[in-house]
Amino acid sequence: MIIVRLANNTCVINPEVTSGPYHIDGELYRRDIRDGEPGVPLWMDIGIIDIDTCQPLPGVFLEFWHCNSTGYYSSYTGIDPDTMQYTLPTKDDGTTDDLIFLRGWQVSDENGIAEFLTIFPGWYSPRAVHVHVIAHIDATLADNGTLIGGEQVHVGQLFFDEDLTYAIHNTSPYTGHSQAQRPSNDHDQVYPQSNTTGWYPVVEIVQLGGNYSDGLLGYITIGRHGCFLLGAVVSSVTNSGIHDW
Repeated sequence: MIIVRLANNTCVINPEVTSGPYHIDGELYRRDIRDGEPGVPLWMDIGIIDIDTCQPLPGVFLEFWHCNSTGYYSSYTGIDPDTMQYTLPTKDDGTTDDLIFLRGWQVSDENGIAEFLTIFPGWYSPRAVHVHVIAHIDATLADNGTLIGGEQVHVGQLFFDEDLTYAIHNTSPYTGHSQAQRPSNDHDQVYPQSNTTGWYPVVEIVQLGGNYSDGLLGYITIGRHGCFLLGAVVSSVTNSGIHDW
């Protein structure tokens, strides 16, 4: 982990937004959620602060999920990312398969930080590139790695800089899904909802080497009134030996 302290104790409320059509119950407790999915490695370090005390808040259960490099979500790979139409028979719960790539949850540690190892996301129509988060409190870890009980206290979506997205999506394997119809943040239906309180929903990125294949570190500050504030800051970074991708 290369986050050394929480970054921002300015308690700015971020808006609640939809969890979207591709959420599933039963995501697993794990840091590395890649499951072999190709793409630019991305560490997402998210710190959690009590919004009332502005102190790090351990023990928050944070779900995290997004689509793969060509726009497909695990558990819904039978849905065409360009049309959102089912191309395979659905199961009773609306999913099309039992895959779980690019999904997981973590608990914030004693420093208030939850960390995921994933890939830079792809996109699906009609959405800009984004990731989803749901935070829970007072939950417990089941023997099978899923969450039991608790209270859902925040639903949010996070976005990425357009220039960075354009550059990464011009590399393999992202070129397997053309950018020709990819919506920008400014043309996304959820992005403006995430700006209604003056909060900026774009993840800050540090490149960890000379090439994108060396990986990226993402960090952001988001807040929720009466519950928690999320944010992080990176320590000094060298170009080698930080993580085993």
